[in-house]
Amino acid sequence: MKLVLFKILRISGIPFIIKESIQKRNVTIITFHQPLVDTFEICTRYLKKYYNIIPLWQYIEYLQGIRSIPNKSIIITLDDGLKNNYKLLNIIKEYKIPITIFLCSEIVGTTRHFWWTHEIVGYSLKELKRMPEIERRNLYKQNDFDYVTDYGEKSRQVLNMEEIYEMFLSGYVDFQSHTMSHVLLDKCDDSLALEEVQYSKINLEKKLNKPVYALAYPNGFYSDREIINVQKSGYLCALTMDPGFNTKKTNQFKLRRLGISDKANIDEIIVRTSGLWGFIKKIKKIIMPSSID
Repeated sequence: MKLVLFKILRISGIPFIIKESIQKRNVTIITFHQPLVDTFEICTRYLKKYYNIIPLWQYIEYLQGIRSIPNKSIIITLDDGLKNNYKLLNIIKEYKIPITIFLCSEIVGTTRHFWWTHEIVGYSLKELKRMPEIERRNLYKQNDFDYVTDYGEKSRQVLNMEEIYEMFLSGYVDFQSHTMSHVLLDKCDDSLALEEVQYSKINLEKKLNKPVYALAYPNGFYSDREIINVQKSGYLCALTMDPGFNTKKTNQFKLRRLGISDKANIDEIIVRTSGLWGFIKKIKKIIMPSSID
């Protein structure tokens, strides 16, 4: 049903109208996690034809009044630094597109696992995400999972440092912060919330030998406290998962992004990239308590 809906929305012409009017004057930021190679290439071809793909740092310089940017600017981001991101490098170099990948400093370059990839019997992921961070960590420890356990190369989930250096040296891939261990910041106590933001920047700068100026809030969860912590830690911007577009007046610590499915076809890519799907999700949340993925 969803595939049919994306097809209908695409041929309705609404995404085209949005692209040629609202998006023309605004900056769009999209995000993947580990897109299929075919999905990423389809998306890249489409964006190259109809938008101007710019790196995140250029938009930040635009916000600072240092440079101008073209109409229909779009920024491509990937969250988590999953190992399959490396398979995208040939496409990135072929199409010469800048992207930003957000890394968790205590997971990247290791064989540690993300906490949500381990199921806890009797708990849904939604329930686990609602727990205070300390309570959830204790629950996982009781179920034989720890944030610092190495699970071996065969089950590696994230990019290793050799892959990161190769991608960075291509000149097209930038790496920024996604906290230390992908905690849900708004579920952390004050001390841990600041530590996850602050030390991720410090640790990544040591590992990458480059400035880290941006943070993507894990799952897009944040509060006023997180904004203060990000500023206090020396970041220039932070990215949410709040749907919508960005302008020169957008709060640089609340940048909006549009999520793209990792297996999306061209219909879904066009509809989601236009922001139409995000608008539909907003309306549905007002009408119904559940939301569309």
